[in-house]
Amino acid sequence: MRVILLKDIQKIGRKGETKEVGDGYALNFLIPKKLAAKEGSSDANRIKKELEEKAQHKFITGKLEEDTIKSLAGKKIIINSKSNKEGHLFAQVRKENIIEGIKSAYGIELHEENVLLDEHLKTKGEHEIKISGKAKGFQVKMIVEIVD
Repeated sequence: MRVILLKDIQKIGRKGETKEVGDGYALNFLIPKKLAAKEGSSDANRIKKELEEKAQHKFITGKLEEDTIKSLAGKKIIINSKSNKEGHLFAQVRKENIIEGIKSAYGIELHEENVLLDEHLKTKGEHEIKISGKAKGFQVKMIVEIVD
């Protein structure tokens, strides 16, 4: 019997996949426990529609993220931080500070995993950082200027 899985089932498949299983297994276990639906049933059609909508939503949000991050390419943000006479900062500039600076300057909210820093910024001046997108693995460069 061909069934569409309503949930991930170990050793059988993932939600939304169509699988061929034994009639007894489908009728006595999978369908009564609402783990699968017979192909062509209303539950099966509903799951297919949900998966298509989810795929479309994922594509749209990935495209929006890409456009948003690409709009930051080459831009500059200024972060105020106190330093000593040699230009060493009393408090390091971290990803959170950079995210906050981008939000206040451009109104764009990023996640920590979007900001790529080898180490925290510890000196005054201009520093080049990379902003990455999760969707397609692209990166853009941005300038962070730290002033007193």
